[in-house]
Amino acid sequence: MIQSAWGWLEAKRVMALPAGSLRARATRGTFWSIAGAGVSQGLALGVSMIVARVLGREGFGELGMVTSTVGMFGVFAGLRLGTTATKYVAELRVTDPGRAGRILSLSLWTAALAGAASAVLFLAAAPALSRSVLNAPYLASALRLGCALLFVSTIDGAQTGALAGFEAFRAIARVSVIRALATVPIMVAAVSLQGVNGAVGGMAVAASIGLWLNHRALRRECRAAGIATSRRGIADERPVLWRFSLPAFLAAAMVGPITWVGNTLLVNQPNGYAEMGLLNAAAQWRTALAFVPSVLASVALPMLSNLYGRQSLEGYRKVFWTNVALVCAIAVGAGVPIIVASGLIMSAYGAEFADGGPVLATMAVAAALSCSLAVVGTAIASMGRMWHGFVLNCVWAAAFIWSAAVFTRHGAIGLALAYAVSYAVHLVSVGAYTVLAMDIVLPRRLRRNRQRNGPDVASDV
Repeated sequence: MIQSAWGWLEAKRVMALPAGSLRARATRGTFWSIAGAGVSQGLALGVSMIVARVLGREGFGELGMVTSTVGMFGVFAGLRLGTTATKYVAELRVTDPGRAGRILSLSLWTAALAGAASAVLFLAAAPALSRSVLNAPYLASALRLGCALLFVSTIDGAQTGALAGFEAFRAIARVSVIRALATVPIMVAAVSLQGVNGAVGGMAVAASIGLWLNHRALRRECRAAGIATSRRGIADERPVLWRFSLPAFLAAAMVGPITWVGNTLLVNQPNGYAEMGLLNAAAQWRTALAFVPSVLASVALPMLSNLYGRQSLEGYRKVFWTNVALVCAIAVGAGVPIIVASGLIMSAYGAEFADGGPVLATMAVAAALSCSLAVVGTAIASMGRMWHGFVLNCVWAAAFIWSAAVFTRHGAIGLALAYAVSYAVHLVSVGAYTVLAMDIVLPRRLRRNRQRNGPDVASDV
């Protein structure tokens, strides 16, 4: 009887999610991505609370400023090569595996070289940054430790992007969970022994574990897909760096420096590092609120790129609008409880954080707005219209700088408000552009591709 019931359920599953269909691919990718990201984000939040209690409000603010500075350099080092690997591996792994392998190799080698160069530059700049910009010379040693984190994270980002291009979300989830489990004891021990320096070093060690695991997973996926990675022929693919990687990099590169400018404006206010501590704690929950939408975006990008490469306009639109609807529902459903419980959540970080409820509530609103941008932005990337994406990001940057200059005099709540205002402006501009591109430009381009390359071969089930 049990076997009969199981057989009935399996038959229903197969009918609802036919193998290879868009629904099956999206469901499988979303399940594994949410499972992996959910566990890792939950552990990260728990670790952040422990670290905040050990370091105190000001020390936690110092750690936030160090990681923000490392992140700014990381954007320059990464060159958006993870996104490049995702798009082109997804688009070409079936139709042109040889070229997919060349672009993958180009992405990984460029990431390694850029990561090494950026780490050396960061090492040299650390004393001047800590003394003249951060107004905290004692943070120079923590910034130097960030060089290792910068180098490892750059290569790891390219590897994760390539795995997403293969739609290997189960492998990505497995790596995320193992890395998160290893992070807990590493961070607790490191912070207890060395404070802020220990926290940065612990992050570098945990990132190295993830780098090794991702390397093994990527080799397995390449073998299974029959894709060879070597340096032979990668010079022929250098135009990809100009057409896609460079504008993608420029669009993303401004995010780290622009937000860093906002953080710098905040820490140079009276009681600035204490206010930065509040913002850093609230930012942990902004990241947590955005994790499911970012997962959906990570699933949508390879699917949209694959459907674009296979000339399936109907399937493309279906995946895009389904993800937009899901993200909006999740953003509202998760954001409201965080806003309601913001005071209690901030109190969990310690008595010094108890008055940070309004900061968290404002950051939750900003996160809800940015969630929709995560999915809408994947459409621009999948169509390869990255120079247009760069111009749209300039609109966001201008809105954020203006808002931060006006509001940071009010402390952490002012910078949180600057995030909310700038994301609202960005959502309106990006949303309008994407709808026009999808309804007018994309159909024309796909019709031209069909005339050159043949009829649509994708399934829209």
